[in-house]
Amino acid sequence: MQEQEIEAEIYDVSPDFLRNHFIMVMVEEKGYKLNTINNRIKAIKRFFQFLFDEGWIPYNPAEHLKLRKGHRSTIPSFTEEQVVALLKQPDQSTFTGFRDFVMLSLILDCGLRVGELTKLKMNQVDIKESQLLGVIGKSKKPRDIPFCDDVRKLLIRYIKARGDLPSQYFFVTLDGRSLGVRAFQSTLRKYGEKADITDVRVSPHTLRHTFAKMYILNEGDPYSLQDILGHTSQDMVKRYVNLWRPEMRSKHTKSSPMRHLYKGRLL
Repeated sequence: MQEQEIEAEIYDVSPDFLRNHFIMVMVEEKGYKLNTINNRIKAIKRFFQFLFDEGWIPYNPAEHLKLRKGHRSTIPSFTEEQVVALLKQPDQSTFTGFRDFVMLSLILDCGLRVGELTKLKMNQVDIKESQLLGVIGKSKKPRDIPFCDDVRKLLIRYIKARGDLPSQYFFVTLDGRSLGVRAFQSTLRKYGEKADITDVRVSPHTLRHTFAKMYILNEGDPYSLQDILGHTSQDMVKRYVNLWRPEMRSKHTKSSPMRHLYKGRLL
């Protein structure tokens, strides 16, 4: 709840709240292993049963939560068409619209987690070397993340539009305060509605997954992807590779050296 910047009152927790903000976050955003997810569901069920038995709450909202089945869930990602539609939604003629466009672009180019994005500080953006410095994620290990020249130009424009503010945070509101996680998540959902994206959850983590997918399909290697994403092991990266292997096969068919040789010389 803290990561989602939600202040949850124990008396107000509902079954839908637990499914959306507890279980689905573990499944879709965290990518936890099945055993981890089920152990945490069991723990939350025991916790709320204790509260109910002791008379602290009038009913147990976790009573009917079910354990996850044995198959691994698919990792949600956007299509290229959906990405383009999403990027068209912010009104770049306004400060907030241009800021949102830059934030979307930075996630899609660097695979940042939403907390890493909103907590980014001015001294972490190295325009000269085109990289973000000392980004700290779940592993608590700082990492430097490169960004492309197109994003570099966007960041230069944003810095000029942002102006000289006392806030140390890079992305700010109109009144110069740091932008919160929930505010960005809410804005992103609205852009998703305007873009008519209905078949996938419109969230910062879906953008992160989309970055990973496009990186792999554009022939990025899994080891550099692991460093960029800040994963401590190759487990999640291997899952990305395996999940999108069919699309990699299609890409190979189009790019196959032998296919082009046969078409050009051998037939």
